[in-house]
Amino acid sequence: MKLLGLMGAGVIAGGLAAACSTADYYPVGSATVTSSLPWVSNDQAVERISLERCRREMSCDNIGPNRLWENISACQRDVRTQTRDYFDSQSCGAGIDVYGLASCVDRIRNARCGEEGAGVPRLTECRASRLCR
Repeated sequence: MKLLGLMGAGVIAGGLAAACSTADYYPVGSATVTSSLPWVSNDQAVERISLERCRREMSCDNIGPNRLWENISACQRDVRTQTRDYFDSQSCGAGIDVYGLASCVDRIRNARCGEEGAGVPRLTECRASRLCR
């Protein structure tokens, strides 16, 4: 009985070896390697910063009638323009470091209400030296 079990195991092992041999290799497709550089375009960074900055301004009650901005669209328009102008003036043509952008956005989210200049470039985490590639 033991002999039959060992013979059966040998047959299975031999079959697996044959199935895995390089002679039976058939390619199924090709892999494409894509670049995953840790950067985003200036436009993506501008949108992300303006969105977070205006969310922060909303939570600090700076958006609405008789406030700094009449509505969130006005806030985003102004912040978007300021941020884009800043990146352009700092020659951030090669894009924005994604890790730097995450730090900048996090700092904007955690800015105290009333903190002067809770955006680019006043916050250290949002300066071109930390963001531009």
